[in-house]
Amino acid sequence: MVTHGRIPSYRFVIPSTVYNPFLPENKGFCSRETPRYFSNDIQPEGCLPAGMFDIGRTKIGSPHIYLSGVHFYQSPPQIYQNFTGFRHPDNSDATYIDIEPYTGVVVSAFGASQINVGMISGNSYLLNEMPSMIVPVLWMNELINLDGETRKDLEKVVLLPRGVSCDFNLLKC
Repeated sequence: MVTHGRIPSYRFVIPSTVYNPFLPENKGFCSRETPRYFSNDIQPEGCLPAGMFDIGRTKIGSPHIYLSGVHFYQSPPQIYQNFTGFRHPDNSDATYIDIEPYTGVVVSAFGASQINVGMISGNSYLLNEMPSMIVPVLWMNELINLDGETRKDLEKVVLLPRGVSCDFNLLKC
């Protein structure tokens, strides 16, 4: 339970199991065309590491573009530890939605996502020394909150005793 002003809300987050490639129910998100970036204990055969979703696999030969949490949130540390200056992910990187349980109103929501490109080591002069890796390109944060007036109106409804009725459109009561 979290509060916004005086409004109690339930926080819902994306569980780590959603992008866990080791779970049988997530095997449908794997593909035999997925390149190998890490060992089998980090990246099962044909799957991406935990915390990632392939958004570039629309046709064979497409670029390797992966969606993840910001700072590789919910991914193994081996993915981000090779980047200098890259901070370790924490709960501030979690996507969430806060809902007031009595009315079902969304009080706050935060979405954080990162676009990554899979770089494959190659035989060319430029790529032969580079290890295969997943490189972050950009991240996006989106936040919504109730404005002050709307929050005050919602507080009136939520904090009224349950036996008292009040028309939501006539909150000046």
